[in-house]
Amino acid sequence: MKCPSCGSENKNTNIKCEACGAELHPEEEESFKADSSFNPKYIDGNDTVKNLDYIKTRRKNIGCLSNVIIAVILIPWILAGLAFIGVSLFSIISNVKLSKNYAETDAKLVDYVVKMDSEGKTEYKAIYEFEVDGVKYTASPDKVGSKNSFKKTAKVKYNPEYPNENLMASGWGSLLLTGIIMEIVIAIIYIIIRRKLKGMSDMVDEAISEEISDTQGEE
Repeated sequence: MKCPSCGSENKNTNIKCEACGAELHPEEEESFKADSSFNPKYIDGNDTVKNLDYIKTRRKNIGCLSNVIIAVILIPWILAGLAFIGVSLFSIISNVKLSKNYAETDAKLVDYVVKMDSEGKTEYKAIYEFEVDGVKYTASPDKVGSKNSFKKTAKVKYNPEYPNENLMASGWGSLLLTGIIMEIVIAIIYIIIRRKLKGMSDMVDEAISEEISDTQGEE
């Protein structure tokens, strides 16, 4: 930078001319004071290290904020997956305990009960029939769905003393598997997003470090 008074060459960071002492763009000095804590081009020595540490701290804070945002987006899916797992496990364990001393036989699909869901869509509950000692009994799986979702024959477990006390395999196993898959997918998505964010942050830090090194080399 040339001095407007004597024309002597000075460093860009000089406030006054080294030859005549005239002020060199005093308005830039105010900008320097305001921005020196953020811009590595205007600082040197130990301040450069402090500035880089400051930037890295900001990167870390941004990373924490990103974690919060990601968590807020994924939390509903996490809770849904956990609900599927919890409900299905509870039902499976309850059915196993209940049917511990039950007998098992084949049942045939004989009818459907029409149901309406909360959105007004038609669903079906299957009615199966099985026979014990010449007497026919009915049973239904603890689920609803389309007609095609039910098999023509299925296993039914019943109390040998009171066959009316019976239960059929329901969709709890499928629900459990769905919940587990959801949690795995959510974990994979989170890991991928975090790695990409970290990679972007590392690239920015590397670029800043190179810029600081170039600035110190010029000085």
